[in-house]
Amino acid sequence: MRTCIVLSLLLFTFMLQAANKTTAGEFIVERPTLISLGFEWHIDGDDNHDASASVFYRKKGETAWKEGLPMLREAGFPGLEINGWIGILAPAATPDDICLKINSAVNAAVGKPAVNERLRSLGYEPHAMSLAGTAPFLTNSIETWRKMILATGMAIN
Repeated sequence: MRTCIVLSLLLFTFMLQAANKTTAGEFIVERPTLISLGFEWHIDGDDNHDASASVFYRKKGETAWKEGLPMLREAGFPGLEINGWIGILAPAATPDDICLKINSAVNAAVGKPAVNERLRSLGYEPHAMSLAGTAPFLTNSIETWRKMILATGMAIN
């Protein structure tokens, strides 16, 4: 059963100081999944990074509002950018020469202008990665999400 989330109310409270005038900028709704909705709201003039936001949401057809997660900065992740990624993984026992061939083929495909343009039209930012760079990238990604899950109390509903 598909769940539809309707984001109907955003309450933003800004702590303004004389030398720090805060104004709301561009509001970007990211591609939703079946269970979540992400957005970015660019804030100008918050040089001291003390703006705060509260987000409330409710499922379509429900009357009760629920509070959303805190801003990443408020949860202990200042300056964090979350970028989803798509990769091709193989079983751990896959021989290195096979992994190198797959990595080379994928990077070559991503480097083709038509493929790159198509991926960008779908909202992706293609980026070739060496096989040697894969393990550190995955380790960093896992650690970033682990910290965020622990800090925010995220849970599977």
